[in-house]
Amino acid sequence: MCFRPGCEPRHEPPSRGPTDAAGCDKVSFRISTDVVDLVRHHAIRQAVFVREQKLFAHSDHDVFDGAASTVHILAFFRGLPIGTVRLYPMDEFECHGAWCCDRLAVVPEHRNKRLVTPLMRFAVATVAEHGGSRIVSGVPLDKYSTFRRLGWTQQSSSGLHLGTRDVLMETDLTVTSSEPVVAAVLSHDRCDCDCG
Repeated sequence: MCFRPGCEPRHEPPSRGPTDAAGCDKVSFRISTDVVDLVRHHAIRQAVFVREQKLFAHSDHDVFDGAASTVHILAFFRGLPIGTVRLYPMDEFECHGAWCCDRLAVVPEHRNKRLVTPLMRFAVATVAEHGGSRIVSGVPLDKYSTFRRLGWTQQSSSGLHLGTRDVLMETDLTVTSSEPVVAAVLSHDRCDCDCG
């Protein structure tokens, strides 16, 4: 899915090729549904969370990765996987309709692409399509303002999680369409940010 003004939605796998007519390299997103994409998803997380940030000793893989209801999302640039986010329903915690969003990662050489906003819009739209009513996430302090601009609200003060300062944030998918988060969900099929 491309997120550029005037673009048509791209639901097909990303193509490797030239830039579009405006000269912008395309960024696309998709849900990982096969073994190849899941390996790519986990490889990015391994590179970012284990080797780079050293948040985990050997692997960040946990029980949620194996759950059938977990959604693994990949971001692509020029056909190459460069980012991830993981979503899963929190029903087993008696939080019906709530989903957790975590494992947001972008490989270092592509962090200048401003992927967090379109990646999170894709994640919000995905949860809405799965019938979710809200999403909660531990947001790193350096991403706090981005999530606020997307309509997320702070649920608790910052705390340490895996050795980093996070703020628990939430977005309600049931609010009226005038709210920023719902506008993002409703507009996920059109391009609404640049990709460069």
